[in-house]
Amino acid sequence: MFVLCDTCVLLMLLRIAPDMLIDSRFNCVAPRQMRDEIFKTQKFKEKYPWRVRFGAKVQTLPESIFETVEYKRSQEIVKLTASNINEKNGKPFGLSHADKAIAACVVAFEYQLSTGDTDLRSYLNQEFGVSNVSPLEIINDWLARKLMDWDDNKQAILEDWRRCEEHAQPKEQIKAFEAITGRTYPAY
Repeated sequence: MFVLCDTCVLLMLLRIAPDMLIDSRFNCVAPRQMRDEIFKTQKFKEKYPWRVRFGAKVQTLPESIFETVEYKRSQEIVKLTASNINEKNGKPFGLSHADKAIAACVVAFEYQLSTGDTDLRSYLNQEFGVSNVSPLEIINDWLARKLMDWDDNKQAILEDWRRCEEHAQPKEQIKAFEAITGRTYPAY
């Protein structure tokens, strides 16, 4: 299961597969904080005015998940390790309350993380061996499992993503995308 913790990534993927959060075949979930950020943050209102079309499609993890024994156990572990030193920069991890909740979910339910947050990404990798999954890797997974066809409209979304200067994707995932779709990935 992919847990999407980056608003820009979530919005791009929603445009490509609008049912990704309501159709379990897509293996995607999002924390409540993502919904709040998408619809309440001014910069997203301005940068992505089309996001309102997806209001009903942005379903988040149920609140009951935060009451489970697994989550509470992971929450305690995260609380104990969240102030550890980041081996990459020698500073303590700077995790927000929301980051800690996301980390506890990832650990408790063995989710795969997709985020642009370097502290959260580094923390989960260093402390729990959880690697970050790129958005293109998620798309490649959907394509490989034939959950959707790739067409000109979806290709245009990738072009738009590049124009918005979103994160570059890993080279190995670009090669996989090109092999699966027979299309060229938009250059950065």
